[in-house]
Order: sequence, then C-alpha cells, then structure tokens
Amino acid sequence: DEYGKSFDEAVYAMSVGDRYIQLGSLYPEVEVAFVYSSKSLIIRKALTFHDDKYAIDVKIDVENLENRSAVVPYKVVWGPGLFSDSASDSEKSTQISTSINGKITNTKLEKLDKPLEYKGKIEWTAIHNKFFAAVFLMSSQEADVTAFHDNRGGLLLGLDHSNKVVPGTDSFSLYIGPKESERLKSYNMGLNKLIDYGFFGILV
Repeated sequence: DEYGKSFDEAVYAMSVGDRYIQLGSLYPEVEVAFVYSSKSLIIRKALTFHDDKYAIDVKIDVENLENRSAVVPYKVVWGPGLFSDSASDSEKSTQISTSINGKITNTKLEKLDKPLEYKGKIEWTAIHNKFFAAVFLMSSQEADVTAFHDNRGGLLLGLDHSNKVVPGTDSFSLYIGPKESERLKSYNMGLNKLIDYGFFGILV
C-alpha cells in the first residue's frame, strides 16, 4: 500500500549540519538527515556519526498527517554480510547472535536454511565473523528481529516493524567495527560474548 511503499520507493531530501561530513577534534559528531514528505506522511531519518566510536545513532520519526490511525510497515536492514578476504572462510565463521529476554542465541550462516525471526525484549542483535561485527543496539526495546538471504544468497539482518502504528519514533545504535574486547565491553551490554575464545573462553 501507499504507506509500505513510502520507505522503500520515496526520494529523500538529505541535509548535513555543515557543507560536508568532517569528523575530528573540532567536529566530534555530525548528523545526516533524510526527509520525505507526502500528503499523508512525513518521514525523517537521522544518522549521527561520532569521531571516537564505531557506533552510529539512528532515529526514525514518522508523522501521520491524516486524521486516522495508520500502520506503516518497514524494515531496517544491514547487509549483505560482512567483508571477508575469503568467501569460504566467511561462510564458516559468520553467524547471527541475539540477546533476547536476557539470553543469547547463536545461529551459524551455514545452518540458516530459512528466514530467522525473534520477538521479545531485544538488547542487541548482530551479524559477525571472526574479526568484525555489525550490531543493532536496542537497549532492551520490544522489537522483532529478522535474518534472511537476499536473492543473491547474501545474509541480511534487520529490525522488522511490520505493524508500526504512526505517529511514532524508533531509535537505536548500529555498531560496525572490530571485535575488540575492551571496546565491546564499554557498552555494558555483554557484547564481548561475540568473541569466541575457544577452549580459553572459560578463563576470560
């Protein structure tokens, strides 16, 4: 329907706080905004980049201009996959991990033969391989997580808002970076459990 197509097919106007994106000591963060408006909806996506961390803060606002409730279905998706020098090595090590209702579930890419779905209180969900991770940081929000293959076999991970009632706001952070223990621990969300220490894991 009209609402469902708005996110995917709309042409968004882009704006940046300065004339170009520049991060450093003088500009520790910068926001890039994308805005779409129609007769019935205003959609604003804001991405805040930081100089000192790998996480991007994301905020999505949907305003309903009509005098009736509406459902605007959409997905926020990362993928396909993560960069790897070796496709075979990537397939063996890549997996989906999700912290849901206080427990962590893990599914390896090679065992994902159908779309994966989780519903509940999500702290974070990640696609990761040996060295890198892309993590949606949710801070225990109620959310639906979905993972699936695209038509080329690439692995996609995302947040599913199929029943999103507008107006409303969604916010989360997206960590895209190395699986460094101290950096992951700094989020105080158990992200260091993404690192597989093998036999020595009991000592960490």
